[in-house]
Amino acid sequence: MAMCLIWAPENEMNCFLVLIIFFMIRVFYFDIAIKIMVGLYIAFDVLILIYNQGELSTAFLHTTGAVLGLIVGIVMLKTKQVDCENWDIFSVWSGRHQMTENERAKLDAQTPKAQKERTEQEKVRQEKQLAQKEKMLEEIRWAIQEGNPLPALAIYRKTAHEFSGWTIPEFDWLSLIKLLLDKKHWSESVTAMQEYLVSYASSPKSPLVRLKLAQIQLVTQKKPVMTLRILEQIDVTALDAKQIELFHKIQQQAHQMVSTETDGPETYELADE
Repeated sequence: MAMCLIWAPENEMNCFLVLIIFFMIRVFYFDIAIKIMVGLYIAFDVLILIYNQGELSTAFLHTTGAVLGLIVGIVMLKTKQVDCENWDIFSVWSGRHQMTENERAKLDAQTPKAQKERTEQEKVRQEKQLAQKEKMLEEIRWAIQEGNPLPALAIYRKTAHEFSGWTIPEFDWLSLIKLLLDKKHWSESVTAMQEYLVSYASSPKSPLVRLKLAQIQLVTQKKPVMTLRILEQIDVTALDAKQIELFHKIQQQAHQMVSTETDGPETYELADE
């Protein structure tokens, strides 16, 4: 009975009462909450035990059994050996039995135990993500080393899509861009340089990358307007004499293409840097 009090105090018991009145038997059926029935029963035994001054008696045995039942019921509940679906005595006291699933979830999320679990889970998740990123970076570097820029670019894009904001170190970007240019993958090199500039726009190497991007847009993509827009973003003071000469040559050819609407520019030899 004590375990029932712990696990389901609000549940009701179907009871019947037999009365003999003037040699007539009357039976009454009624429902009563477990907390009332058990509470009264235990209280009755405790009062008898007090009246008998703790003597060994039926009331003593009943009270001892109730104490043991309370202990066992609480232990089994707290160790999750029973699922009372939020109708146990502790949930009833806190009002959880009247909450919705969302309300209980929000309440549980605020407990120190839940916060600690979330912190540990987040730490594990971050460690797994870091290990996966390092693995992908190694695969990218291996592909570049083997002279396979397209697989390296595909691995990067897949990983960057999975982990928002992730990018590879600048040295690896520059190595990948150079390899794409060496292999004459013009379209892929354009997108690679654009993605590089998103992450390393303020790098000292960015003017050189923009210059190369402008040259590719002009020579292979035949986009003079786009070329001029890229050139406008270049700090010419960051270029050496040879690069400045190339800058003005690309700019002049782009203006010529825009003004004359020719089919395309003459082919320039791509710079090494």
